Amino acid sequence: MQALRSNVDIRSAQFRKNRDDILEQIEQVNGLLEQVSGGGGPEAMNRLRSRGKLPVRERVANALDRDSPFWRSRHSRPGTRTTRSARASCWASA
Repeated sequence: MQALRSNVDIRSAQFRKNRDDILEQIEQVNGLLEQVSGGGGPEAMNRLRSRGKLPVRERVANALDRDSPFWRSRHSRPGTRTTRSARASCWASA
């Protein structure tokens, strides 16, 4: 296979600025993901647990079988083929 040629100058100031900008945005997203993974904070977690309940993320993690796919199309049935559009609709509705 032939390698693709690029005209991008990875030593240019613009490239470095773009790289720094995207890395900063990735940090922001990671911070938000960490924040939401807390499930509403310690008070909310304690309130759930005091009622004998588990947070949604823990319930889903407990319900999933690691050896089987989680996302399944509502159109798929055992023994039938799943079309691309059926798989896409599953992701779009999630």
